[in-house]
Amino acid sequence: MKVTKDQCLTLAILALMGTAFFLLNYYSPLRADDYYYQFFIVDHYPQPADVARPICSMSDVFHSQVNHYFLLNGRFTNHFVVQSFVSLWGKGWFNVCTSVVFVLFLVGTVRLVRYNQPASAKDYVLIIAVWWVLQPQIGCMYNGVAFPVNYLWAMTLCVYFLLAVLRQIRNPRQVPLWHLILLFLFALLTGSTHEGFTIPISGALFLYSLYHRGRLGRVTWVLIIGLWIGTAFVALAPGTLYRANHPYLTQFDWGVYFAGKLEIIRCSKRFYLMVCLMLTGWAACGRLRIKTFIQENSLVFLIIAVNFAFILLIYEYMQRMEFLIEYLSIIVSLKVIYWASRSKWFYRFFCPQLLVILIVHVSLSVYLSMLFCDAYRQMIASYLQSTDGVADYHTVEMPYGFGNRFLPIDGYEKEYLSATLGKSDRMRLRIIEEHPK
Repeated sequence: MKVTKDQCLTLAILALMGTAFFLLNYYSPLRADDYYYQFFIVDHYPQPADVARPICSMSDVFHSQVNHYFLLNGRFTNHFVVQSFVSLWGKGWFNVCTSVVFVLFLVGTVRLVRYNQPASAKDYVLIIAVWWVLQPQIGCMYNGVAFPVNYLWAMTLCVYFLLAVLRQIRNPRQVPLWHLILLFLFALLTGSTHEGFTIPISGALFLYSLYHRGRLGRVTWVLIIGLWIGTAFVALAPGTLYRANHPYLTQFDWGVYFAGKLEIIRCSKRFYLMVCLMLTGWAACGRLRIKTFIQENSLVFLIIAVNFAFILLIYEYMQRMEFLIEYLSIIVSLKVIYWASRSKWFYRFFCPQLLVILIVHVSLSVYLSMLFCDAYRQMIASYLQSTDGVADYHTVEMPYGFGNRFLPIDGYEKEYLSATLGKSDRMRLRIIEEHPK
């Protein structure tokens, strides 16, 4: 089989992004929950992680995660992977694995935008560049181990699940029994990853199936039912239900509730971009074409709507809850651009500029990660030499638009970092200077 020049360019782009992402992870130390999961999680409160009992074997990981599932959180699949890497396999192997997952995520994202259409190297440049610059909370995808597994790895499974469902909806076909079993297990795995992603997708598929019940084939139902079971495994876990009824959350305060919901208005910038592009497309291309576009992407719009409803039902708000909304808003925005742009000038004019922007932006991200990693290591060295628990921390000043690349160091992280380093004095930070831009 002859490899074309365009395929070589596509592989080069993916290799470039994979290498850059490996460097981002290489210069990203363990963070926050990573220190917590280095210890065995016991089956009782008030301190579930036993700092006197580090994880030593896969048996420890399994039993720890069983306790975790019944006590703290239903994401057994995700946190089993996290605890295995941070305790046994090491950050080095994780850097390699997560870089491969990232490349698969990029390929899936391009396929989600250019569904049923061939994707050229120029498509990869356009889609990856726009996603990279606009994607919110991108720091969740490469800070430490727990955040990438819970966001990048889970989102990658969701992307390929959506591709499988859309393929069966638009072009249903029969498959052998062993294929059905594999698809069911894949959907089950996807559903068991992150309730913030799978509950909106499950809810949207429920509404979609009510309207299109007679047109969904056997394979589609296998995928949907597998996702529902996996989602129920996470959402109805004893640990998840306990968190939902935590005293902090049951002490309802309308002021806190509305303050959190107002944050949705401030943080949904990519959603507004999608709406503006759709209105522009409506004005430029006519009502009938925009109606056809909405019908073709009705499942994606349903997921966004259900996700908004899900967030409104949750008392506590965190910006990461909008991760799926913002991601799908970028996907739809790119679809609008392709749908409204038919001529080749679009590629010739935008792709060279976007490629330059992508290279500069990724290079700056790697450079800032190096600065942050150096500051973090200096902080740990200062803490180890400290006699009173005070550590000097040189903050890294971020250029505009890069503030969400690095997660803040909170009290939770300082507590378990202290235990990991074997220090009795809990870490306290002393911010003394900033790196220049």
